[in-house]
Amino acid sequence: MFIDKTNPLIPKTVRTLLGLEDNDQSILSDLTILNDVLVLEAQQILVDYAPSILTIETFTTEEQDRLNVAFIYALTSLFCGSMDNSLEIEVKTIDVMWRKKNIDYEKLESSLLQKAQNIVKQFNNY
Repeated sequence: MFIDKTNPLIPKTVRTLLGLEDNDQSILSDLTILNDVLVLEAQQILVDYAPSILTIETFTTEEQDRLNVAFIYALTSLFCGSMDNSLEIEVKTIDVMWRKKNIDYEKLESSLLQKAQNIVKQFNNY
């Protein structure tokens, strides 16, 4: 469609938004993130927010950059529902014990979808 899924920043950014290390594929691999079905679903979310995206023949560099950001937000939101049980990080040493702060993935999902919608709704004016 309108997103180049070969962009190497996509998986790294998705992991970072989910609170993971950007290069840590042990919990969420690049192949999982760039699964064709999920990529299409994320693009469909954007089309649902702004159907006019499909009628635009070419995007300016700025428009493509905005679409890429909105796409990453939409794609990341698709993983939020399954992340709660994936992260349980606790470090214990002789001197120190700490836990990684839990992320409210339901709130994150809502926030990401709202941000994606705000970005792409500008395309409805075309």
